[in-house]
Formats: sequence, C-alpha cells, structure tokens
Amino acid sequence: MSHYPSYEPYLTQSTLHWPPEGRYVYGHVDHERECILVYQAYNNQIADAAVQDQRLGGGGFSENRMTWIKPNFLWMMYRCGWATKDANQTRVLGFYLKLDAFFQLLRLASFEPAAGPVKDPVRIQWDPDHGPEGVKHPFRKALQLGLRGDGLRIFREGTVEVVDMTPELEKLKAGVEVEGRQSVLVPVERVVPVDDEELRKRLRMAEFYQPDKQ
Repeated sequence: MSHYPSYEPYLTQSTLHWPPEGRYVYGHVDHERECILVYQAYNNQIADAAVQDQRLGGGGFSENRMTWIKPNFLWMMYRCGWATKDANQTRVLGFYLKLDAFFQLLRLASFEPAAGPVKDPVRIQWDPDHGPEGVKHPFRKALQLGLRGDGLRIFREGTVEVVDMTPELEKLKAGVEVEGRQSVLVPVERVVPVDDEELRKRLRMAEFYQPDKQ
C-alpha cells in the first residue's frame, strides 16, 4: 500500500509554517520512518519501472543526465505543469528518502560544475517558490538537487519507497481551479532544520527559521 502524504490548506501552511522569505529546505517528513518526500516527473516507461522496482533506473532511464529531485511539492507542480507539460513529465513520482541520505546529498552539493574529468555528483539550485496557480513567490526560494554518479547511488540506496503521485494530482489540481489558494490542499510541508552552520553558509541558506506555530 502506497504511503501518500497528508494534506493541509496551502494558505494555512504558507502563512503559519513557511518562512516569508529566504532559502530554506522544506518538505514533507515522515517522522516514523525518518524520511523526506522528494519529487521528480518522468515519462510512463521510467515511472512504471521505478514503481515496480521501488527504485529509479529502469524503463530507459539515462545514467548520463542529471535527475533533479525537489522536496517542495508546488515547485514540482510548476516545473511539470501538474504533469501536463510534455510527454516526459506525465508522471510525478514521490521518493521517500532517508533523511541521513538527504543530508549526505546536501553535504556533497555544489553550485558550479566541477572542473576536470570528474563530474560533480550533486548540484544545488535555488529557484523561486511558486503558489498553486504557478505564480512566483517574490521572496521565498525552493531547493532542487541534481544527481548523478555517487549522488544517484546515494539516492537509490536511501530510497525507502517510491509512490506514484499522479492519481493524486487530478483532485488536487481541481481544488486549485475551483477553490483557489484559500482552501486548496497540498502535502503537509515544514522547514527541515539544517543544524550545521558551516553547511548552511556553504549552501547559501538563510538562518534557522522557527515558526510561531507547529
């Protein structure tokens, strides 16, 4: 049985639990399994193989290209157009990734391509956060990590479960179209603390954020 995330209204999370500005890691955390849920969109062949095998790599998946994972659901929805953008992004998968593996990827992350023949295993990128309608947030940034080589290996070894989020998208997107941002439901996401001050500085993250309410 697939473990889909729990949901809360977007406006509640955006105003009470998410920072109004800055670069933070925030996503859906399964505390019982000590995992964070990260997303990527693929074509049908890659998605079918990943769900069946419970790991990424089959169905024609290319080892030569970076695959970009995103812990923020609405950034994924903006990037793939709610799984309608093109044939290579028709299926959105959620990967429950062990937090230890996620932090290992953060420690390996770099902003610039590595010089020389050895390619960087993890690339970090901060992009504007987006609302349910795809509107860019003026101040808050969302994280994505590009993986290949050792980064992809760590990701695969740390994946606990692969879930196909695509069936959930239709009803969630309908909420955007009917109810607007006031009531639309999105996965419960909270700021994931990064306690290592040196790592926060290297990844150009904002200071630790503690919302008024959990």
